[in-house]
Amino acid sequence: MFLSRQHFPMLLCAVLIAFYRYIIIIHFKFWSKFHFFHIKTEKNENNFSKKLTWPERDNRREKYHPANMQTQYNEIINSFVDKYGLSRGQVVAEIEKTFSTLLSRWYGTGTVVLFGDDYLQALHYAKQSGIPLQKQLNFVSVRGWNTIQRALDQNFAKLACLHEVTRYKQLEHELRWGDIIRKNNDGFLVEIEIEKGQAIIAECPLNRVGMHEWNMLGVGQKRAFHLRRVDSVKLHGITRVKVVVDRVSKNLVTALLREQLGTATEIKLYCAKRYVGHKSFVEASGFLPKQAILTASRELHEHIQVTVGEKS
Repeated sequence: MFLSRQHFPMLLCAVLIAFYRYIIIIHFKFWSKFHFFHIKTEKNENNFSKKLTWPERDNRREKYHPANMQTQYNEIINSFVDKYGLSRGQVVAEIEKTFSTLLSRWYGTGTVVLFGDDYLQALHYAKQSGIPLQKQLNFVSVRGWNTIQRALDQNFAKLACLHEVTRYKQLEHELRWGDIIRKNNDGFLVEIEIEKGQAIIAECPLNRVGMHEWNMLGVGQKRAFHLRRVDSVKLHGITRVKVVVDRVSKNLVTALLREQLGTATEIKLYCAKRYVGHKSFVEASGFLPKQAILTASRELHEHIQVTVGEKS
């Protein structure tokens, strides 16, 4: 069948329309692919940048990951030393102990972790056909490092607390001045300077204060306290230092008198009896200034009788 001349323009238009549609489709596909490639490249670049910065995040936030400990052990040890006030030997021993305990639980008994040749290594001992074998674990493949990090933080906090308790135990029965920061039916909370520059919140139970002072003592007052007891306690799973003070001890009477006499004095003091809120009987090896006795008496709101030359 042959086309007549009158159909030729229509055919030409149809061909041109089809051609332009084809061009448009190709153009759209081309730019779509380019745009998709551009977006994909941008995502890849972002992912790549994340991979570049992730070790920095790992060093900053997750530096206790076992794999990182291979190359950053000095930084990690020093951070624990600074944070918890422990010696380097205590930190190294606790890291070895914690890793050994957890890895033995996960990989079987006989796993020992230790620092050697400036890096952390784990050795697993087992028997095969009755023959003891030693295998070195690869820290990079170890899972559960979040658990290890939590265990390290908890163990170091406990160790630091026990270290503080041991140090503060030596200060028991000494005099400390403190600010009363809270008062309730159970007693008082007192902020004392247990060591120079080291403030701590202590408890003073109501039964460790004379009945004559229950209504006298209030928030904001600065009073003398006897450092009665220092212990470690567990509060919500966290080991803390508990300090208990009082104002009823016989040692508080002699401590106040010694404070007035000064450290240079050689006079020996001994409180034979104390009736809290009424009268204390003190024996001294030498004469005490009247003003020193009056100052201590005013602080305790009770009379102090000093006898010279008696048992001291």
